[in-house]
Amino acid sequence: MKTTSGITGKTYEPDECVFIPNMLQNFKYLSYGAELLDIIPDNRFDQNKILFVWNREDTKHLYDAWCKHELI
Repeated sequence: MKTTSGITGKTYEPDECVFIPNMLQNFKYLSYGAELLDIIPDNRFDQNKILFVWNREDTKHLYDAWCKHELI
């Protein structure tokens, strides 16, 4: 079921997305021009985190570079 962001106004399919709480990783994705779909609160497990929502396919190359410590 598609979701529309109240922050960005973009519509996306959550099953096609990744939800990232790591602020440095989110900063790098933004710095490399990735399209931010949404920002949502995550209260599961009383963690009180903010999740940035990215399209999985569109950011796969960034995730691979992140895992290899290549995003500078």
